[in-house]
Amino acid sequence: MERDEILSQIIFILGDPYNTSALEKYMDLCFDQHISSEYTEQHHILPRCIFPNYKNTKLFPWNIVNLSYAKHLEAHQYLAESYPIRPLMRPLNFMLKRIDKQSEKYHNLLSEAAKTSWLKFKNDEKSFAIWRDKKSELMKLRMQPGGDLYEFHSGNKLSENRKKQISQQFKSLWKNNEYRTRNIDNIKKSFTQERRKQISQNSKNRWLDETYRINVTNKLTPINKDLAKRMDAGKKIKLMWEDPEFRNKQILSRKNRYKQGGKTNSEKLKSLWSDPIWKEKMLKSRREHHEAKKYSK
Repeated sequence: MERDEILSQIIFILGDPYNTSALEKYMDLCFDQHISSEYTEQHHILPRCIFPNYKNTKLFPWNIVNLSYAKHLEAHQYLAESYPIRPLMRPLNFMLKRIDKQSEKYHNLLSEAAKTSWLKFKNDEKSFAIWRDKKSELMKLRMQPGGDLYEFHSGNKLSENRKKQISQQFKSLWKNNEYRTRNIDNIKKSFTQERRKQISQNSKNRWLDETYRINVTNKLTPINKDLAKRMDAGKKIKLMWEDPEFRNKQILSRKNRYKQGGKTNSEKLKSLWSDPIWKEKMLKSRREHHEAKKYSK
């Protein structure tokens, strides 16, 4: 089978490639018949996991090419970039060194492979319905008394010990530099300017719904009127600002925001205090806070 026929077979079975350039590089590598004195390995041009009918090397010698280990690895990288699906990710995962699996490029391929597999699974209505029903039953059991999610969904407050356990678990995770770096990078990538605008617009749209506004107000009013909680929150914020690293980060963030055309705090406050309702609410809040401090001494 010639190069163009093989390429047509791949596209016919797997569809248009996720990365056309990578597929072209893959074909070039497989058909670059350079003679090498190095150790070589046999590579199936049409992958065995996708084209099992062509795996017999004696019946289909055109489907085999001898590659050095480095070229063999490169071939599987191009294949995975062309079609990031699990069957093509497995051999690459087997061949890569552990340090290479920590690269951003490899994690992006894994992410695309997971998305592709999930979409394929969701499109299989029968299998997805069976999985969804089983998942639903399992979640019901976990949310019943004795289940590990009961505390979160029963409406009961978490015990102080449970809160400390959860807090400690997350603190331990964030002490891991690899976990910390990966999550910070993912957060930065996800919060693009476009994404920020979208979140802002969604919040504004929700706030236009009067029922939503009333529900939020009813939930937050008792919390905001709890003077003990407010004083505790104030102490925590003061402690945070005493940390030089936190302080410098906040100052730098504000400077960058102003450079990008953001309003200064002074301008924002003047605008807020010009609103009589907001002004009266703030004055009342300050009087209550002052009274609470006076009686707490």
